[in-house]
Amino acid sequence: DRCFLPMTLDGAMKDEATNMLQRRIWQPLPVTDTAGRALMFGDPSLRNFAEYSMEQECMVIFYLLEVAMEDPDVRRNGVVFLVDGRRMQRYTRKILHPYQTVVGLVQPIR
Repeated sequence: DRCFLPMTLDGAMKDEATNMLQRRIWQPLPVTDTAGRALMFGDPSLRNFAEYSMEQECMVIFYLLEVAMEDPDVRRNGVVFLVDGRRMQRYTRKILHPYQTVVGLVQPIR
């Protein structure tokens, strides 16, 4: 079962994350903010749910969080999500709420 594979692109995320990571809808930025928090950038206008599901997108977000949390400084300081909302048409609070709920259960949201 995939649940016992390592959280890598060759392991548990092989079939789920590759397409979304290539589209760069969610991506880690190579710098931190002034408080030392990791930065994740998202452009939801690049979504295409004909190619993948919302569940797969959620899996990619968790994968990126897992990778970011390997750094002890990020575990201590946290992660900030920056979302480009300029071209969002279908991205509403209703869609965002399940992400906040699920992430909030595993990662504290302040």
